[in-house]
Amino acid sequence: SSLSQLIMKWRRMELSCWKNLFDICQREIECSTSHWWFILYGLCSEQVKGGAEEGRVKDFVMSLQQLIETSCIGEFMIRLEMIMSFSKQFDKGSSSFVSDILTNVYNYYKQFMKSVGTSLHELTKPVH
Repeated sequence: SSLSQLIMKWRRMELSCWKNLFDICQREIECSTSHWWFILYGLCSEQVKGGAEEGRVKDFVMSLQQLIETSCIGEFMIRLEMIMSFSKQFDKGSSSFVSDILTNVYNYYKQFMKSVGTSLHELTKPVH
């Protein structure tokens, strides 16, 4: 009947849209992480102003750890790449110690990039 054909047509259309849903969600996550740029810039700038005293450095590292460890799986790599780009930004003169800290944090967490990427891939595989 025409009603059952219409239902089947809508169902096929619905199922074909599901495969694009992850891409749409990933783009939304990428857009929403842009606000972390300002937070990270503020953290780095405050650290440059405050200098390399031990207590401030420890707080800075803990803030960077929290930034990475509280990210959802879709934001992990974006936040990590942001840390690396700030490392390059602050790699000048008296702020190079901030760059060194950022680089060390990046190098520590980049070891997890492959497993995060694998998990992300596994979670987005089509269900059969």
